[in-house]
Amino acid sequence: MNVFPTTPPIEKSAGSSLVRWILSTSSTALVWISLGGFAWWGHLTDWKFSQASSNRSMIADLSDWCGDHGVPQSICVNCQNPREPVVQFANGEAFEKSGIEIDVVAQQEVTESLLVPGEVSFDPSRTAHLTSRVSGTIWRVRKHLGDRVEAGDVLLLVDAHDVGKAKSEFVQAISSVRLKQGLVDRLAPLAETGAAPARQIIEAEAALRAAELRQLAAQETLSNLGFRIRGEQFAQNPVNDVLKELKFLGIPTGEVTDIDQETASSNLIPVRSPIAGIVVAADAVVGEVVGPTSPLFTVADRNRLWVTLEVPQKEIRKIQMGQKIRFRPDGVEKELKGEVQWIADTVDERTRTLRVRAEVENSSLQIKAGAFGTGQIVLRETADAIVVPQSAIHGRGDSQFVFVRNPDFLKAGGVKTFAVRAIQTGGSTADGVQVVKGLSIDEVIATAGSELLRSRLSQQQLKRRAKPLSPSS
Repeated sequence: MNVFPTTPPIEKSAGSSLVRWILSTSSTALVWISLGGFAWWGHLTDWKFSQASSNRSMIADLSDWCGDHGVPQSICVNCQNPREPVVQFANGEAFEKSGIEIDVVAQQEVTESLLVPGEVSFDPSRTAHLTSRVSGTIWRVRKHLGDRVEAGDVLLLVDAHDVGKAKSEFVQAISSVRLKQGLVDRLAPLAETGAAPARQIIEAEAALRAAELRQLAAQETLSNLGFRIRGEQFAQNPVNDVLKELKFLGIPTGEVTDIDQETASSNLIPVRSPIAGIVVAADAVVGEVVGPTSPLFTVADRNRLWVTLEVPQKEIRKIQMGQKIRFRPDGVEKELKGEVQWIADTVDERTRTLRVRAEVENSSLQIKAGAFGTGQIVLRETADAIVVPQSAIHGRGDSQFVFVRNPDFLKAGGVKTFAVRAIQTGGSTADGVQVVKGLSIDEVIATAGSELLRSRLSQQQLKRRAKPLSPSS
């Protein structure tokens, strides 16, 4: 038998069910409450996370707050002087958090230039295209592609029938002159004594003059072939000695020693280089038949080169004679320097560009003809120009401006503002853009990140326009 009373079962009440429901839905409710609070905060701060939140934490009295400009009302420069809008920060910490970079305005040397494509070529006045003066057969080749030559060096020897014929005629003319001169010398005393008719001495003298003319003509023929010779050189030499001297006429002594003098032809004529330089083209093979129209060698002086630049038609007005030129071939660090020496009179019909040429020094021989590159035509050089980074400039054309920091920005109690300053720009450089008007030395401007200032300025202007006019206005 049970001595203790039996406890009746406990029934679930409505109150306990409500508690369980509240506990099960509390997490969702907390999320909605948080989102609502965040939305209300955003409404109050105009969603200015980086700056407004920092500013509000330092302001005890929320009533002293300018929602339009994001700074305390008591120091808001835009509200105090709305005619000169600026971008203002509540304090230095707010500016630092913005991430905007600054730079001090200073002077530097500036070169305004025009960049155009160009090409290197040999100077035609320092380039020789060589052929044989007469038709013949290449007998010996002395120089080859890439060889260095001096003025007067023999490049090859040509065996030409016309050369042997001209030498023979010259020897015959010398022999005829000597014969006619001897006859006149014998008849002259006889004519004086009357032992010989006057007509005979006159005919002998006429024959002598004719022989001298033939000798002169033969001498000119050899001169036209490149042989420097005069009949007086052989006046006292026997004819056989004259033949020996003429056989290797024009060939250097060093070349003659390498020739079999017994079997070699007297028809040999050398092809010489008229200038010092490098053999940049060669097309000569022993035994090949050549003539005056057959290109054999090209010798060029690579110490001086031409640079021809292609200037766009719209830039032609900027080009003048004597302007400095700097040219850098593709893939080469060395820079060539020269001046504008020639400007074409016509624009190329195909490329619509104007050719400009300069002569440049290439003493190191590093630059090759035919190389392409970029030329810099110096339009203007300024020793004390103001140059600012491209990131600091806003607007375009005649409406360009920068943001200039308040001179008292770093002072205690100084307002933290950036004012809009209209500027006038010049040419662009590798370091930035030249400012010819609107800035002074040692002023501080906003550079990288200054788009934030422009954005805030635009917001301020939009809010000002959106405000309804007051009854007093």
